[in-house]
Amino acid sequence: MASVAKDGKGWRILFVAPDGKWKTLRLGRVDKKTAESIRVHVEALLAARTAGLPLRQETAVWLASVGDTLRERLVRAGLTKVTPAAVLGTAVEAYLNCQTQIKPASLCATRYALKNLVQFFGPERRLDSITEGDADDFVRWLATEACKQRGG
Repeated sequence: MASVAKDGKGWRILFVAPDGKWKTLRLGRVDKKTAESIRVHVEALLAARTAGLPLRQETAVWLASVGDTLRERLVRAGLTKVTPAAVLGTAVEAYLNCQTQIKPASLCATRYALKNLVQFFGPERRLDSITEGDADDFVRWLATEACKQRGG
């Protein structure tokens, strides 16, 4: 069970962690409705962790969408684990490893396209940092620089 309380600088959520200790999750300056919404998800995180069950879908979606600041606070409170940010190089490798039913010529073309993608953005670029504008820049780069490199 978790509760929402107001302190001098905003809202906080008080809860009993699975180890039996009281913990505080400070939310800062948010409105009460937002604090209550976060409390509901904190309770779901606690319940799943205590019971050893997977998260409800709505809480999993919420957790995936929270900002870095709140995620860091949730990690410090022991409510979730650190999730490394997905980077382009790793995602490209994982994608290529899953392509088992693709014909050799298609695989070659896919590898070439992904090589250009990694060359443009860099292998350490976080996937969540790539915007629509970045994609447009990549298309323009393909039309100019990538053509020059292959001698076209």
